[in-house]
Amino acid sequence: MPDKRKHRGAHPDDERNFNESKLPDLRSAVEDLSWLLSKNYNETSSLKLVGDRYRLNLRQQMAVRRSCCTLESLQHRLSIQREDALLENSDIFVDGFNTLITIESFYSGACLFLGMDGCIRDLASIHGSYKKVMETPEALSQICSFLWSLKPRSVTWYFDAPVSNSGRVKTLLKEISPETIVELVPDADKQLILSKGIIVTTDGPLLDKIEAWYNLNSNLIHSLSETFEPKLLDLKTSEI
Repeated sequence: MPDKRKHRGAHPDDERNFNESKLPDLRSAVEDLSWLLSKNYNETSSLKLVGDRYRLNLRQQMAVRRSCCTLESLQHRLSIQREDALLENSDIFVDGFNTLITIESFYSGACLFLGMDGCIRDLASIHGSYKKVMETPEALSQICSFLWSLKPRSVTWYFDAPVSNSGRVKTLLKEISPETIVELVPDADKQLILSKGIIVTTDGPLLDKIEAWYNLNSNLIHSLSETFEPKLLDLKTSEI
């Protein structure tokens, strides 16, 4: 069956899954799961335990999992985070699909989630096949404009070549921002780990393996929130 989606990430049940009445349980679930993972409990069984305790459905559990992290990971991510001023004259490397899909979701009016590490994440996934949506050109344009306003020496995007339509998004990105370097690589995560510069990503396992990163999603979305209000749920808690 052909993919007929015109927008990214929005789900008809999310108004019910993520309204204000659900926030206390979702935040408690993030805190509990972060604590369990910090104690090296198994992720799958821990998520089931927390999900059962707070009666969370699969999408709610996904939001909780993407918003939590261990204390060790949190400390590492905060220690290597770079602020705007440090991007000037730096080489920036962008986790292409990871970054683009979240900003597409923002423009699509999908629910977004502020996690323990300060990252804003979505619930969308591409499962090996990427499809351009109505918000794709605007998302690419805003990301590029924001990054270049920070006066870096270079901006390089990496997209996973095995993902279908990666070539098309590369072409579109080069049309929007000719000065941006765009590479299709067998494994974007591996390439980003090897890169010597500041990484733009919200991928948790990747953040734990790199030496410097920039929280583009959060900074960009907050800069745009006066003209386009995000559906942002703060699941960040003060303790693990």
